[in-house]
Amino acid sequence: MSSSVHNSDSDTIISARDIGQGSNGLLISNKSHSLTSLNGEQAILNLPIISFLLLVAVLGTAGNTCVVYVYRARFRKNSGSYFIMALAILDLLNSALCLPWEIYILSNPYNNDFPIIICKVARFLVTVVYLSAALTLVCVAFSRFFKISHPLRCFSSRRAQSITFVMVCLALAVSWPQIPLSGTRTVATRVFGVYGHDCAISDELSESLYATLFQGSLHVLLSVCFLLMLLFYVRLILIVWVRGRRRGLGRQVAARDYTPRSSASVTSDRSFGSSQNLSHTTSARRRSSGFTVLGQIGRTTRMLVLVTFMFLMGYLPLITVNVLALNVNHLPPTSTLSYGQRMTFELCSRSHFLSSAANPLIYSVLNVRFRQESMIALRHVILRLPHWLRRRFKGQHGVT
Repeated sequence: MSSSVHNSDSDTIISARDIGQGSNGLLISNKSHSLTSLNGEQAILNLPIISFLLLVAVLGTAGNTCVVYVYRARFRKNSGSYFIMALAILDLLNSALCLPWEIYILSNPYNNDFPIIICKVARFLVTVVYLSAALTLVCVAFSRFFKISHPLRCFSSRRAQSITFVMVCLALAVSWPQIPLSGTRTVATRVFGVYGHDCAISDELSESLYATLFQGSLHVLLSVCFLLMLLFYVRLILIVWVRGRRRGLGRQVAARDYTPRSSASVTSDRSFGSSQNLSHTTSARRRSSGFTVLGQIGRTTRMLVLVTFMFLMGYLPLITVNVLALNVNHLPPTSTLSYGQRMTFELCSRSHFLSSAANPLIYSVLNVRFRQESMIALRHVILRLPHWLRRRFKGQHGVT
């Protein structure tokens, strides 16, 4: 049984149990260290991660706002544009709501004075957003595969809306245990006997079977989503490659079996015909090669494939850290890690936010029209902003 003493004069939290040791491997028994000063010191050490996440939040919020506006107002409504808007809305929630909470956590690593309901809602929102994104990307992969394998059948935007709505409801149904599980977690500092508190799975439930089953189910669901994405896109690439090869072989056979109508034309144009047949054969072989597979895939499909790839790359470090965290023998307490190791751990724990800022860049690079429409919208905002500020200033001055 452990006991703790709260000293209001020195603003410390002193406990009798031993929970770790400092980064130099020696126990520190000075109980007079202030939790507030330790919180400020660690926040300063977290500044590189905080600055990076702040940049990601700004780019993600601005970029995804632009994506939602342009694809809603300027593009034709089809399944591809709807899926892009749905992913942009999820990325906007990540950038505008989830990332500021993570920045606040890093700014107050030991002294999080938050209402417990805010902690529960924030953790629930983070889980819902990334599960919704994973499930939506499975629907995206299926729609791209369906469009390639059944080119004469239409995957309508209404069907895309229905499937996305079902996936979001499924994410809500799977994520609700995060609300009762989240709470205050005791965090060891580098000073022996001084503890902070954080927003995570609460101390009462962190070792329970309930928490283990919930985290395990999340990992299983994400793994299934990743496998389905991989399956659909591999089959899509195989279909495109086989069709391209058949077309190339057909052109090669047609060029080889071609015979002129008159023998005179054969005599006069023999050299030209042989070079033409050779060029047909060479171009057919090039078309049948695997290097033209991406060229035969539509622009929207290429963008969504790259968005899926960025999503997977962003979640791999997070999943690795979470799997290691399930076994304390492989992942020691963060208070015993060196500075570089801790920064790596904090970055990997939030690596899934990177795709929120990367996706608008993908659309800008691969879609010329989106880039042009975005510049028009930005120019319109810049031209209207002085007029809006002037009108607002006059209104406030008149009220005053």
